[in-house]
Amino acid sequence: MGPLTVSRLTTNDRRDAWPLRLKRTRAGDVLVVRWIDRLGCNYEDVCDTIRTFIRRGIVVGTVINNFAFDGATKNPMQQAVRDALIAFMAATSQAQADMRPPRRRSGLASSTPSRAVSALILGASQA
Repeated sequence: MGPLTVSRLTTNDRRDAWPLRLKRTRAGDVLVVRWIDRLGCNYEDVCDTIRTFIRRGIVVGTVINNFAFDGATKNPMQQAVRDALIAFMAATSQAQADMRPPRRRSGLASSTPSRAVSALILGASQA
């Protein structure tokens, strides 16, 4: 079986291939993603997905920071630290996703020449 691929498109409920991915994974499998934001489109979706995998005995690994999230520990303090790290990473991903549209608009606005610049360009080309 080939590696599982995950790409961030929409909520997991609406992904056509999502039920197949869940069905293909078994306890003891390792699902490797570039970053946890690939597991959902918002904070709640990412956290729920990772918890689902952990409950099923599937390890979720990240490429960027080389973390592995699993359900191996039974120590409540270690579980709390793991869950807090997942929540922090999911919140960071959500914040970055929320900033993409304003950044995109800002970038587009700054790439549009102002009237003064347009006039200078047109004036220079007519001379």
